[in-house]
Amino acid sequence: MLLKILNFDEWVAIIETLAMGGIAAALIGVLRSKWKSLKNVEKAQRSLLCYRIVQEHARYKGIGHISAYALQAIQGLYDEYANLGGDGFVTRLMEELKTLPIE
Repeated sequence: MLLKILNFDEWVAIIETLAMGGIAAALIGVLRSKWKSLKNVEKAQRSLLCYRIVQEHARYKGIGHISAYALQAIQGLYDEYANLGGDGFVTRLMEELKTLPIE
């Protein structure tokens, strides 16, 4: 019955609409997958930055002093860590590093 009611142009419009809906759904699926992957990469980067800052903290606390260049480099790591949503634990480590004598 439906085939007799619609003309060719109406069928083309329906098919185009369905196709666009399918394409949109596929794109949304791809975007969700990519967003999840991006979030996982951000978590991994944050973990690596945290690990490196913890290592450097232990190193320079053990030595008892830090160079200005090293402090600046670690501060750069910390800034990116904070931009990725890092926590207060690493902030405390940075504050301790800043109290070390600069040599």
